[in-house]
Amino acid sequence: MRNDGRHYGLAVLGLVGLLALSACDTVQGAKLFTPTSTKYDGAWIGLMTLGLRQQECRLRRGGLRVRVEGGQMEGVARFDTTEGEFEGVVDQDGSIRYATLTGQYAKDDVVFTGTFGEETAKGIWQNKVCRGEWEMKKAR
Repeated sequence: MRNDGRHYGLAVLGLVGLLALSACDTVQGAKLFTPTSTKYDGAWIGLMTLGLRQQECRLRRGGLRVRVEGGQMEGVARFDTTEGEFEGVVDQDGSIRYATLTGQYAKDDVVFTGTFGEETAKGIWQNKVCRGEWEMKKAR
């Protein structure tokens, strides 16, 4: 049997496919499979509020400014003296996945869960020491 490189090419293609599938449980991996446009696309502004105050929790409340394009969310959360980066994915049904906030007060990342509607979005955020709610309205 002659080996002319076809087997090598198929092996590489299979490996790339496996890597793409394993990346699906991350923001970057999910971005590979988001649509080019959704009804949630646009600028969103809102607020994070603290639910139960715990002594170790430094987060109290913060403003959210997020842009959604093709199901991909990116933005910032601003607090009194610092800000953090916000990113995640909005599915076609409006549920969010892999939404996190990183920054000085994030304490190993703040994780967001919730749902987008056509004009409003809301849900819960939490990290190891804090838990609260978030809400946003579509600005444009």
